[in-house]
Amino acid sequence: MRIVLVFAFAMMAAIPAAGAAEVTIPERYHGSWQPTEMGKPAGCAANDADIRIRINTNTVDLHEGQCILHEAAAQDDGSVQVRSDCGQEDSAWTADEQWSLAPDGSESYLVIAGRSASTGDYRYVYGRCAG
Repeated sequence: MRIVLVFAFAMMAAIPAAGAAEVTIPERYHGSWQPTEMGKPAGCAANDADIRIRINTNTVDLHEGQCILHEAAAQDDGSVQVRSDCGQEDSAWTADEQWSLAPDGSESYLVIAGRSASTGDYRYVYGRCAG
């Protein structure tokens, strides 16, 4: 009986309240992205799959992990302020990040900037992979 109640409470917490707006990542960010340098195309080779991220409607899939979106707020400069809870292998963290697409408007590069308690400020550049 206790297991059933715990499961029921867990399911209730996972289902958004009626009328609550689902937080989503803008579609222009969706897809598969691989680390690269600005101006240099991402390799996107099959054997590089473990260094890619996959951005979906409300999650970011990592190699052996995932980030679940809690906030996504569009900014005046076209970027998005993203807050998510992440877990990968044996670690968990909250990510507060600023996401922006390449300033040339091509949407072929994604820049993710944030701050980590363990590493300080960071800035990663990703190139879009087909598929």
